[in-house]
Amino acid sequence: MANDYDANLFVSFHHNAGGGEGFESYVYPGLRNTKTGSIQDKIHAAIMGSYATHGLQKRGKKKLILQSYG
Repeated sequence: MANDYDANLFVSFHHNAGGGEGFESYVYPGLRNTKTGSIQDKIHAAIMGSYATHGLQKRGKKKLILQSYG
């Protein structure tokens, strides 16, 4: 959908109820050392700054693992 809209940025928020505690952010593989990675750094820091005041743990900045379904 983001590609169809020619988006410059795609952000998706999820609440994982299946286990694990804390906050983590993901970036598309190969984009960690680009402007996208810089945006991830800023968004991650802002969200974590808020969550940390509520005791949520930092789980880190990660890259997506792409899977093929077929």
